[in-house]
Amino acid sequence: YNFCELIAIYLTKIQDQIKNEVLTANLTVHCDETPWPIMNGHDDNGYFWVLSNQAGSYYCFEPTRSGKIIKECLKGFEGSVLCDGYTGYNRLKKTMKEITVAHCWAHARRKFIECEKNYPNEAKEVLDLMREVFKVEYKAKTFEELLMLRTDESKKWITLLRNVLFKLKVESRSQSALRKAVN
Repeated sequence: YNFCELIAIYLTKIQDQIKNEVLTANLTVHCDETPWPIMNGHDDNGYFWVLSNQAGSYYCFEPTRSGKIIKECLKGFEGSVLCDGYTGYNRLKKTMKEITVAHCWAHARRKFIECEKNYPNEAKEVLDLMREVFKVEYKAKTFEELLMLRTDESKKWITLLRNVLFKLKVESRSQSALRKAVN
């Protein structure tokens, strides 16, 4: 064994404990994956997957970006998962009924910024409503305050935004950048 392999043997139990703490903290779990190059000349590149929330961050390296990985990582978890629009997370919606999949506001916002040139009025309307939601979020100083603000103030902006998105979905072409942003 080399030094890194010996350390890995001892740290595996801690890694499993961190994962368990993240998944049992009764908090939303943020999931992400990022390409990770292996530059030794003979192994393939892979992906670092992360599950994180206020309880901690669990990382695992896998040779693939397959949605099977995130499904396996979240086995036994019940609750909300926050992720980007990568299609690998669709597996969670289809096969894990105990999980509610939520998508990241920043990623959604970016899609509307990308289509703003071709759909200036539509994108502006959505981005303005998102800005109002963000203003409410920034007011919170504690998690409890955030929950209260979301109920008292964000709800009206979210309802307006949802109505606009439904309208745009009906009015936009199925293959357009606007429809992709709405979706």
